[in-house]
Amino acid sequence: MCIGPAGEYRLKAVSIQGSDIDGRPCRAAGRGGLGAKGLKALVVDQGGNSPDAIADPEAFREAGRVLAKAIRAFPHSGQVLPNLGTAGLLAPVNAMGAFPSYNASKGVFEDWEKISGETLARVIKERRRNPSHRGCSQCIIPCGAPTIRSPLVT
Repeated sequence: MCIGPAGEYRLKAVSIQGSDIDGRPCRAAGRGGLGAKGLKALVVDQGGNSPDAIADPEAFREAGRVLAKAIRAFPHSGQVLPNLGTAGLLAPVNAMGAFPSYNASKGVFEDWEKISGETLARVIKERRRNPSHRGCSQCIIPCGAPTIRSPLVT
């Protein structure tokens, strides 16, 4: 994961960029510009020591199952994000006047319907692409589904 040109210039609207589970650079930690606070890159060496042992592995797994079930039961994380991706948020964010459009100089984007989660999901189905792509490894919510392989770009 690393910063880009905005981070090099220490701009306030910076995020740390990473790759999806297929290695495509498209994930943003701090989308919206939470900043990088001098961070250049984060490298994880997966060849190190194994993690500490879990005291009660079965209780840990059961707690994970309960949490996953609760997250999937919540309408937003269980239905909207898997079916529409994060683009499913465009309508409410735009209606609130909080859509950071035109280089964040406006809060409303007039043509938001053309890039909405509903539109992207429909185009993906028309093009017979896989709408259930996971953006982050081990995540139970495939929120990147319609937006990872943009149907607006052939």
